[in-house]
Amino acid sequence: MAGDRGPMNLNMYLPLYRAALKGDWEQAKCFLTMHPGAKCTWITKERETALHIAAGARHTKFVEELVNMMSAEDLELQNKDDNTALCFAAASGITRIAEVMVNKNKDLPGIGGSLGVTPLYIAALLGHRDMVWYLNSVTDSKYLMLEDFFGLLVASITTDLFAIRHGRNGETALHVLAQKPSAFASGCYLGIWERCIYPWIHVELPDQPKCPSNSSIDDPSLTGLLWLAIKLRVPGIKAVYEKKSSHIQALELVKCLWKEALSQDESQIGDSLTIPSKTLFIATRFGIVEFVATLVSSDPELIWMVDDENRSLFHIAVMHRREKIFSLIYEIGAHKDLITAYKDHNNNNMLHLAGKLAPSYLLNVVSGAALQMQRELLWFKVKTLNQFSIFL
Repeated sequence: MAGDRGPMNLNMYLPLYRAALKGDWEQAKCFLTMHPGAKCTWITKERETALHIAAGARHTKFVEELVNMMSAEDLELQNKDDNTALCFAAASGITRIAEVMVNKNKDLPGIGGSLGVTPLYIAALLGHRDMVWYLNSVTDSKYLMLEDFFGLLVASITTDLFAIRHGRNGETALHVLAQKPSAFASGCYLGIWERCIYPWIHVELPDQPKCPSNSSIDDPSLTGLLWLAIKLRVPGIKAVYEKKSSHIQALELVKCLWKEALSQDESQIGDSLTIPSKTLFIATRFGIVEFVATLVSSDPELIWMVDDENRSLFHIAVMHRREKIFSLIYEIGAHKDLITAYKDHNNNNMLHLAGKLAPSYLLNVVSGAALQMQRELLWFKVKTLNQFSIFL
């Protein structure tokens, strides 16, 4: 740590601190000429070096010059919270700053910072896509604990970085995905123009992870070159392409994680997935129809599962007005008559739930009392499915 390289008087290092904060290398160079030891001395109460300050302030040129004056060992200096300057670089999102440091010291990506998390985890948590791609390529897996892999996965999902590798708070990756409708096509808002071109955009995911900025260029086919030209020239195409690519990656990740969950024993999965339907109910509540369809198609028995209130996924779909998920009930044949007969612990059947007013956050989606009422009336189609259950 940097504690054994601290100055007696921080005030004398104030010019260096200001220079690092502003990115003024000429002023810093003059100071370091008079005080050469200052390059590897902490200059703040938080025990941060000039490199920490410059990296956090995103001054690439300053970092390049300072790193040239430092030894590889100097780059491993940590502040009061155990963060190296590379941790600051990861938080800044400037890939070039991280490259300069790692080129000098290949061990830096494996040095954990606050709470033991790696720079890679920090970049994923903050959603710095390019930084994640770079640090993922230079971080040896031997430096990562099992908990780090789980935490990195959950952080990556939360920030839409699905192409990267049980969170510390107990959430599994599936739980996080089930609460993120914007990660899927069904929950992503698209404008009129985007809705028109979305179905026609072709997305082919690579077999091996690649940096998004380079993946299309690596495709030598005519189709690949054509799509590259279109994305670069036509306004809005690239943004829609990236959205669709992210949606497909999210769904593929759901399939992969669910397959892995089904292949494990309950003792291996843990309490959070001993009842697989818990994840299903979360996805239903958020209206992620692709998520629900994927789970049910791989394990049809899930349609019979009920939550703590004795409600099936279709009952939950009615409660939260998820019509696309509710429409799946028409694909299960005569089984729908049995499921619609279910009553929850309050003795409410599906028709009762449809008769209740929708949650306020759903009503606010449609403006105007008349339109809200019109949408609510559409849910009385549930009555045709409940002719059997109302007599029970």
